[in-house]
Amino acid sequence: MSEAKAYRPSNGTEGMMFMATWCDRCAVNHDGDCEILAESFYSDVAGWRYDDAGAPCCTAFKKEAADG
Repeated sequence: MSEAKAYRPSNGTEGMMFMATWCDRCAVNHDGDCEILAESFYSDVAGWRYDDAGAPCCTAFKKEAADG
């Protein structure tokens, strides 16, 4: 496995798409209190990386349990 490259959205739209894919479905951000997401607004995020296939991902992602 190669060294992971940091991911930073290139614009607001790309950032919103990333958050919809990862943050909005993550148990870590269940109550909107994800430190990683908060950090993303002012610096590079340690947990946001490109995976081996070259797609952006969050290394801290934990799938939220399905409701009901």
